[in-house]
Amino acid sequence: MKKSKLTNGKNQQGITTIVMATMLILTVSIMSIYTAQSGIVEQKISSNYYNLNQAFEAAQSGLDIVTDNISVDLFDDIITHHPKSNIATESDFNFALNNSLFKLNSTESTNTIARFQIEAIMNNEKPNTVTVNSFGFSEDNASEFANVKLSQKLILLPLIHYQPPASVIAKKSISIGDKTILANNDSQYLNAAWSGGNIKTNLGGKTAKIDITSFDKSKSATSGLYAKDKKLQSMTNNEFFELFFVSSKSEIKKKSHVISCTVNCSLNDIELARKDGNLPNIIWVDAKTTEGKSKSLVLNKVSKIGSIKNPVLLIIDGDLVLNNTNLTITGIVYTTQSLAHDTPKAKIIGSYLTEKNLKSKNDLQIHYSNTVLRNLIRNTSEFVKIAGSWKDF
Repeated sequence: MKKSKLTNGKNQQGITTIVMATMLILTVSIMSIYTAQSGIVEQKISSNYYNLNQAFEAAQSGLDIVTDNISVDLFDDIITHHPKSNIATESDFNFALNNSLFKLNSTESTNTIARFQIEAIMNNEKPNTVTVNSFGFSEDNASEFANVKLSQKLILLPLIHYQPPASVIAKKSISIGDKTILANNDSQYLNAAWSGGNIKTNLGGKTAKIDITSFDKSKSATSGLYAKDKKLQSMTNNEFFELFFVSSKSEIKKKSHVISCTVNCSLNDIELARKDGNLPNIIWVDAKTTEGKSKSLVLNKVSKIGSIKNPVLLIIDGDLVLNNTNLTITGIVYTTQSLAHDTPKAKIIGSYLTEKNLKSKNDLQIHYSNTVLRNLIRNTSEFVKIAGSWKDF
């Protein structure tokens, strides 16, 4: 009887050992599976984070490329090619992507690197604002759905915030003779001359020609001459400058192609300003000595500066001397001193602005052109980011 109890006790002890061992093995197995699954989950989380970060950087790169390279001409093309949607897509930005790490073409069968897609939408209610959306895709994402979408709003800021309303605007006086023509045929303005001092149109005894009839002949101003304007009289030179331009002289100069003259400037200095056969939009001629004495920009050989499509803003910190026959300047000419004209057939198409005087008894023609001024305003404007408009979707 005692032997039987002992045997039963040993058997029960063995069964307990087996059960405990089985439970231990089961626990270790569960822990191993959990650890493995946790590792897989962590790996997926890490991979997803990597892909998301990669897609974010791709989208941000796309946004940066567009905001750094966007131009008014580009959006003119967008309006032309996408008149209904005003949406720019990949092909519209190829110019900016030649040296980019990220590929823009989303139709590639094999995507070896992260990529982005771009769309730019103009606001029809506020045509000077643009929304740029950038869609980022990670390296292993072959689907059509982007991992990240970023958005940035831009606004177009003009350099010229007040379009000159007259052919000539002089802070002091205007004196012209019979061979001088001031023409403004734009029906919105019909202003030939505006000055803070006197306007004399019969220099040399004969009267200059003032053409202030609209192109369609439907409108005509009484004289088109506005003299002794108290507002112009009271302005400082800097206030006169900032009446037309959004920034101070020093700020505009930073945005300009600057020509510094050791002696009077001439044709060669203007020719040196050319880039790929074209002049930059803004040329600043520093025609003053270190002592502050005025020098001149003497145009005695050059026959053409600017065009209707690509007019120039020519700012001369000094005098302007026109000595060349058949010279045409298209755009805005601004001088801090005076304009002297000694030879026939010089022409300005756009507007002439001066802090001093205009004096001419020769064949000088200044034709106001709304088209030229609008093109110049467009060409010298720039897109800037609207603060607080960046979004991550």
